Amino acid sequence: MVKSRVFIGIIILLLLFSCDKNKIFHEVYAFDNYQWEKSKILTFEPEITSTNLSYKFIFNIRYFTGFPYKYLHLNLNITNTDGQTFTKEISIQIISEDLKYLGEGMGDYWDIDYVFIDKQIINKTGKYKIEIQHNIDNEVVTRIGEFGITISKL
Repeated sequence: MVKSRVFIGIIILLLLFSCDKNKIFHEVYAFDNYQWEKSKILTFEPEITSTNLSYKFIFNIRYFTGFPYKYLHLNLNITNTDGQTFTKEISIQIISEDLKYLGEGMGDYWDIDYVFIDKQIINKTGKYKIEIQHNIDNEVVTRIGEFGITISKL
C-alpha cells in the first residue's frame, strides 16, 4: 500500500513538472526507415496568437548511434504572415571533436534540442510557415528518427 502511494506521488510530481505552460507549439516529424531524403522538405505551420512577447524556437532532433555526420546542415525558410521569407543555413553539431555523440542519450537513441531563434519578439499574430530541408551532400541522411520544432513564450 505504501509503495503504491509513493509511486502515485512520483507520477503526479513528474506530470506537474513536465508540463511547460509557456509552450505554444510542438510538432514532430518521424522519418520512415530512419532516413531523411533531400527532396523531403519538412513544413511546420505554427499559429502565433500573442504579440509583443519574446519567443524561443527549438529544433528537436532524435538520431541514432552510428549517425554518419559530425554536423547536420540545414536550410531554413520562415515565412511570416505578410508573405516575407527569411532564409538561413544552419549547422548543428551532432558528434563532438573527440567523436562523442552530443545530446541526451539512452541506448542507441540520442536527442538534441537546438535553439535556432532565441528571444525573438513577434509583432503580428497569425500562421507562420517554417520549412526545413537537409543540406548534406548525400541525397539521404540515415540514422535519423525524428525532427521537430518547439516554440515557447519567454
